Amino acid sequence: MSSSVSNIVDELINVIEGSDLYQEYLRQQEVAKGDPELKNKIDEIRRLNYLLQTERNSDAALEEQERLENRYEELSEDKRVYDFIQAESDFIRMYQEVYKKVLNKIQFI
Repeated sequence: MSSSVSNIVDELINVIEGSDLYQEYLRQQEVAKGDPELKNKIDEIRRLNYLLQTERNSDAALEEQERLENRYEELSEDKRVYDFIQAESDFIRMYQEVYKKVLNKIQFI
């Protein structure tokens, strides 16, 4: 990698690391690390989110999806869980936008 590209990548990383979204995400990570119960709830939310995204459309699956959604809502009532998930989602969305812009501009054969 040329030094100019490397320097620009380093600048981009510095901008991302200094962004409010990333700083809030780091703050929320620290809160979660210090509270095993909160960490377990966040992990369960992630698992439920994955299951909800991969469920198939059948009567049994629709019932399971409703059960999962109810549990998701229950866990999200904990403001700490909600704050973490929101911070993580905001950061991931920003990261995906950067990644998408780079991919859209770079042409591969």
